[in-house]
Amino acid sequence: MPSGAEHLAASELFPNQAFRTGYAYSVQFHPDITGEMMLQWSSKVAHRMVLPGAQARDRQHAGLAAYNPGIENWSRRFFAHWLVPVLEQRATEPRAMASSY
Repeated sequence: MPSGAEHLAASELFPNQAFRTGYAYSVQFHPDITGEMMLQWSSKVAHRMVLPGAQARDRQHAGLAAYNPGIENWSRRFFAHWLVPVLEQRATEPRAMASSY
């Protein structure tokens, strides 16, 4: 992790799953993935889910069933919170005048 970064998440295999510095966030997972996307990915790369460090497909699906609603809720709140400064800045910036042709 970069010096001065705030550690946000860890897992059994990977101690630095998420951190931030200022408004910049780094994540070593996919908070943006939907359940449907995970099912498609796990079908297309099933042969890779037996490699060292990979989580087996049946375990992925069990995790999806158990945790997906909470993850989607967290992701929506996280992205809304993270984007607030950008949206507030845009709201206060003067709009560019449309040019006439």
